[in-house]
Amino acid sequence: MKIQGALTLLLVVASGRAMLADSFVYRNGVFTTLHVPGASTGSVQAGGINNSGQIVGAFSNSTGRHGFLDTAGVITSIDVLGGTDTLAAGINDAGQIVGSYCPATGTCLSQSFLDTNGGFTSVTGNNFSSSFPMGINNKGQIAGWFSTSFVEFSQHGFLASKGVITQ
Repeated sequence: MKIQGALTLLLVVASGRAMLADSFVYRNGVFTTLHVPGASTGSVQAGGINNSGQIVGAFSNSTGRHGFLDTAGVITSIDVLGGTDTLAAGINDAGQIVGSYCPATGTCLSQSFLDTNGGFTSVTGNNFSSSFPMGINNKGQIAGWFSTSFVEFSQHGFLASKGVITQ
């Protein structure tokens, strides 16, 4: 069995004020740079990879930050309708993708989503002011963190399974 994986490497520019990110894919003993056409230099960040080798993550360009799905080198942009700053964080073997986005209005407090074949579902609890999913397993269970207040930004864990949120 060959090992597959995605690795994000962050490089800090000499000034210490700007950061560039490049992602690499390791397949069959070889590292290659993950390329997203149209992405700004140093903006591609891998978020997750499944057993089929599909990779999700985020990139930036002149129109903002977008999630992406890489299936054998074919890149599909992921943007939550009515939102901005989309980031894909994980993918399971069924191709379900989890990530976060900022609602288009007000202050950017990230919200979690589940993308199943292009259909987006919000993943949120009653007291979530912001949330971020860390990954999704092959049972469709989503693990992540949330905060209850913009002012007091303490993080708590959550597990979402079949529409039920456990904190």
